[in-house]
Amino acid sequence: IVVNLTTPAVVTYSIATESLVSQFSIDHSGIVTVLKQLDYERTQAYGMSVKAVDSFGREAYTFLSVSVYDVNDNAPIFEAPLYTAALNETSGFGTSVAVVKATDMDTASNAEIEYDIVDGNE
Repeated sequence: IVVNLTTPAVVTYSIATESLVSQFSIDHSGIVTVLKQLDYERTQAYGMSVKAVDSFGREAYTFLSVSVYDVNDNAPIFEAPLYTAALNETSGFGTSVAVVKATDMDTASNAEIEYDIVDGNE
């Protein structure tokens, strides 16, 4: 058997964490790419084992941690579809009329909600 020591071994990469092979891919040069849409509200981080095998059958493993950052991809949702209020005509300025509440599935500053009256009796 003659072995040519000047020829570098060919390395093949794979995602060794079976549950993530449909979410991520790795190519022949070791570049990991996303195969499906990420959603921070479902999964904030992924951890996977990556395997490298050379043409001589030698293996190596490493761990890749992928953090997903939140973007403002969710609209706020009001707790009720309709709010009603009733006031006496003698109610003074500054009288509380109603409390409306909305929530947003995003996080941090992406979940901040501003309220405006956009339509009503002019």
